[in-house]
Amino acid sequence: MAVAKGKNPRIKYRRSIFALFFATFLVAGSSFGWVKFQEEQERKIILAQNLLAKECLGLTKADNFSDTAQNVNQAVKLLNGVPKIAGSAYPEAQKELTKFSECIKNVDAQSSFLTAKSLSTKAFSVDNQTVLPIGEWQKISSNLETAIVEIQSISPDADILEEAQTELKKYQNQLKLVNQKTQNEQIAVNTLNQANSLKSQAENPVGFNKLKSLSKAELKVKNAIQLINNIPEKTTISENKKDYLKNYQTVLNNIQYKIAVIRLNNLVDSFQKFAKKLRNNMGYIEYSQRLENLKFNFDNVFNESFAIENDTTKYLEKALSYYDDALVIKRYCYEGNCIHSTSVLILRSRWRTLWLPTTFKLNGVPITEKYVLPATRNILRIKYIRVNDALQRIYFKAEEQINQIK
Repeated sequence: MAVAKGKNPRIKYRRSIFALFFATFLVAGSSFGWVKFQEEQERKIILAQNLLAKECLGLTKADNFSDTAQNVNQAVKLLNGVPKIAGSAYPEAQKELTKFSECIKNVDAQSSFLTAKSLSTKAFSVDNQTVLPIGEWQKISSNLETAIVEIQSISPDADILEEAQTELKKYQNQLKLVNQKTQNEQIAVNTLNQANSLKSQAENPVGFNKLKSLSKAELKVKNAIQLINNIPEKTTISENKKDYLKNYQTVLNNIQYKIAVIRLNNLVDSFQKFAKKLRNNMGYIEYSQRLENLKFNFDNVFNESFAIENDTTKYLEKALSYYDDALVIKRYCYEGNCIHSTSVLILRSRWRTLWLPTTFKLNGVPITEKYVLPATRNILRIKYIRVNDALQRIYFKAEEQINQIK
């Protein structure tokens, strides 16, 4: 009778033998691995014990504390590396940590204390007079803050706690100074950037040839100069304050010069228009008002700008003095003091013509000494000057000054 396919007893037997062999191998391998694991944990504990026993006895020796801290930290790392699993050496490791806990605590405290000391060295080399870039102040501040954290991490029952607390107060006080210096330097940097921005805007105004845009630019530079003047002292920026102010003042002077040129040109235009108006007969009231406005504009330009101390203002000022003489004559006539032709016995002239005696004075000076004017004799051979001749001569002299302006 034939055996069914796949049911061969020999094959089944071989598979069983193989499974048994593999299981035996796994059990043996696992046992061997566990033994090796235990041996490794015990080795670590022994090494940690030796390190702690050695270093904790010589903890007070400052000359090799760095090595002590390194060895103690290594030992703690070894002991903490023992896993908390059944059958491991975890209980023994914890026992060693407890046994040397006082030593470990003091080593940690001393290590934090020395780290803080190292981090704070630079901070205690500066004072309120120190000038440093913002980056250095920020680094000093950061290191000092880290040093404070290190001090604060020291255990309340550590041997050096009292000394650490004393240092902590020093660090906190010094941090206030460092932070204030950092803040001042940052303010100085920000202020300079703001001032530079205003100056840049002022140097490139929109509508550069217009008085309005230049006036805005002038205000911006003045504000920038004020910012520079307010920069905190004992900063890297304040050390160069004079140079900054000199540069900004030059920019301001250039802008004010351009403003002065525009205002001066406008002023000259107003003088020229006034001179043309005088070609028509202008009464005393209108003349005095227009002349007052002209003087007002002249004074504004002259007083507000430094750039007009030149020939132009001298010509305009001279023209104003001539116009003042004309005002004196107009006022004299307006008050009814000028004489008609019939009154001065000049019969060949129209009776409405107004006359001045040759002795008439302008600001204490006889009119004939200031101006070359034709005189007319009356029937009594007394000389008189025609008012219109005097005014036209004065207007001519004034316009002559205006026309010299280039």
